[in-house]
Amino acid sequence: MSARCAGLACFFALLICVTSITDAAEIKVAVLDLEHDDTVDRDEVAYLADGIRTVFLESLSSDQFLVYTRENIFALLPDGTRLRDCGLDECEVVIGQRLGADYVVSGQLLRFQGQWRVVLKLHETRGGVFLDARTVKAVNFAELEDTLASPARDLAQSLRNHASGVGGVPAGAAEGVAAGAGAGVWDWQPENLILLTLESDPPGAAVLVNGELVCKSTPCTVETPARTARVVMHAENRFPREADVDLSSQGPSASIHWALEPSVGFLDVTAPDGSVVAVDGREVGFGSQEDLPLKPGNHEISVADPRYFAASERLWVETGVNYQMALAPEPREGGLMVSAVGAAGEPVSARVYLDDVFVGTTPMANRLIVGRHRLRLEGTGGEARTRIQVREAVVDTVRLTLEPMSGAPLLDSPAAYVRPVRFKVGGGRQGYHRNAYPQHWVTLTRPYFIERAEVTVAEFESFAMATGHLTLAEVEGESHVHSGGGPDDSERVLGVWWGEPGRLQENDWPVTCVAFPDALRYANWRSRREGLTPVYRFSGDQATWDREADGYRLPTEAEWELAARCGGECIVPSTVPGDELGPVGAYLPNELGVYGMVDGALEWCWDGFSKYQTDPRIDPVGSDDEGRRVIRGMGVYRREWATEHYRSNSLGFRLARNAPALPDSAEMVTLDPLRRAELLGLMAEQDAVAWEVRRRHDETALADSLVVAKRHSRQTNQAAGAGTMAVGLITALLAGAVAGSSSTDHPDAETSSTVETAGTVAIIGLGVAVIGGIFYIAAGSDSDEDYDEALQEARVILQRRSVGGEQAVGVLLDF
Repeated sequence: MSARCAGLACFFALLICVTSITDAAEIKVAVLDLEHDDTVDRDEVAYLADGIRTVFLESLSSDQFLVYTRENIFALLPDGTRLRDCGLDECEVVIGQRLGADYVVSGQLLRFQGQWRVVLKLHETRGGVFLDARTVKAVNFAELEDTLASPARDLAQSLRNHASGVGGVPAGAAEGVAAGAGAGVWDWQPENLILLTLESDPPGAAVLVNGELVCKSTPCTVETPARTARVVMHAENRFPREADVDLSSQGPSASIHWALEPSVGFLDVTAPDGSVVAVDGREVGFGSQEDLPLKPGNHEISVADPRYFAASERLWVETGVNYQMALAPEPREGGLMVSAVGAAGEPVSARVYLDDVFVGTTPMANRLIVGRHRLRLEGTGGEARTRIQVREAVVDTVRLTLEPMSGAPLLDSPAAYVRPVRFKVGGGRQGYHRNAYPQHWVTLTRPYFIERAEVTVAEFESFAMATGHLTLAEVEGESHVHSGGGPDDSERVLGVWWGEPGRLQENDWPVTCVAFPDALRYANWRSRREGLTPVYRFSGDQATWDREADGYRLPTEAEWELAARCGGECIVPSTVPGDELGPVGAYLPNELGVYGMVDGALEWCWDGFSKYQTDPRIDPVGSDDEGRRVIRGMGVYRREWATEHYRSNSLGFRLARNAPALPDSAEMVTLDPLRRAELLGLMAEQDAVAWEVRRRHDETALADSLVVAKRHSRQTNQAAGAGTMAVGLITALLAGAVAGSSSTDHPDAETSSTVETAGTVAIIGLGVAVIGGIFYIAAGSDSDEDYDEALQEARVILQRRSVGGEQAVGVLLDF
């Protein structure tokens, strides 16, 4: 019998056994395990459920009731059955019916406003009726264990009352329903249900109906019995509201819209970008804050920043009042004297830009806030760039030599427009990155802009200078230095940060050594600078994304891949193995005009990292409980991950933002036809060069492998030949020694025969030695001809693979 048949036989045997046991009792009760999220320890939850099950066993008489054991429940239900996959009051009834139970007790464990809560529910399964519920509150699991017994006994009493007719159901109802006929037939009719719409002002409130959490965030619509219900609404920083609502005369639908009064006051604080804002000594954010909730009473609002003297104000807060406060601390300043000279060392006049702001012409003196600043001089003789560190109450002198301006490529426009589309993401196991399968459909429902290039060193420096922001690499004094394919192929190095990444870089190179929170804060700063609504709201380093905001943000993984594939499918530029980072826009863009997807830095995406699934996704953002984020780049299908605080000198980012929908007839080709044709021609030329480099690389690698294999075979043959020769020589020597000894010591007929035999053996041994020597010599040694032959053989093998379809088709060389 097969293992599958044996398993089925065991299952049906267990089913028959359970059925025969349950038939002996009139009323069958199933106490299910508590539903919970993945953050709760399963063993602790199972322990609580066993406690509830024990209470029912003790409270219900065994001659009238049968309470299923956990083992029977698990044996009779399909693997993976969970209440969270079903609608309201649906799973409990369905599961009870599958088990053949008359009553089912279910429960949910949840975290709500700092408390643990268990909601226990009782359903009658024949008619699918919700009968009763109890809610237990506690601050920890130990308290839950102590307080669960009493409400569980109350629920067991409700079950006994209902089964005996005290609760409105005639005695013998369960028996009558089971029999389906006779004097005890139960003529009960199910309660009317209505659709209840729940709304609150402000939205986002949690709603409990009769002690059961039915809505985690308003607005929402739920199905509930048409009778009087106890409705409770809770929202953060609002007083809870509760009332008994009569739903019996509302018709097929009803609605509740409650305004929740604030339990706190709210404060808008204006402070310098990058400064630390604190309330009563507790940090609440960086820079200006909006709608900051404060409990009623007296508070001290302070701002701290190494560029400013400390400043604070006290504020009396009353419930429901909105306050505004501007904290303008006095800056710490130093002085700077700037002059410029030409190539011959003669003084010249040049325009002076501090942090990209024109401040005058050389020679000049200026007062500056302390910290790092970017200085640029432009004149007829060229330009000069440097970074300066302004010290408090110190006047520094800077003298720069103008040099001819570099011809850095200019991007056609800062962002590319990408239409929403349904496309396939990922691929099969062969020819794709290890994290890029299985292939699945993804639908993006919104258009978006994506920057044509990564954020540069100069752009990030403007942010750091303007806000005083210190990246995690600067705070912790170290970053990873890239040495291979992924985040694991790196090592921590002290003193490495975005300004000193441990390798060559210029202002127009992609910025690296930037952690995930650093990239989000740059995006918010860029949004505010351009008058857009910031996308991210921070609680410490944890950020939430306002999807409706029009500001700058990190692209999602699907948005990144769609842009890398030109909004669909296209030819993308190739990279030659071993390429290093360079200026943004230094290599060819794809047909959408986006640079650096295959030849730039690795880039952060917003998504939490998770393994691809085969089911279709709509606007996916991934999910991960370990704080891992997706990294894309250095190839269209390359897919890595790293924790949010990871930073490396090969990891940067680019920005995206929401875009308005355009008519389908709108022309989206940003390059004129001649330029596009030239671009495609250059791509083809570059592809040919890249493929030639890879072909030679593959041929050389395969030839080296073949030479090593031949050398190993040759060495094996030489060893065998040498061994054979040694055995033959030793045999010949021993036989000769025996023959000589016998002929000398015993000259008779028998001795003569021995000598003759020994001589024969000696001759055979010599023959074997000669054969071994010939075998050893024939094995030969390494020569140039060996490598040439291996190279020709490698070319034949690679050609056969190409014809057979085993070689990847395309121009991406980093699979």
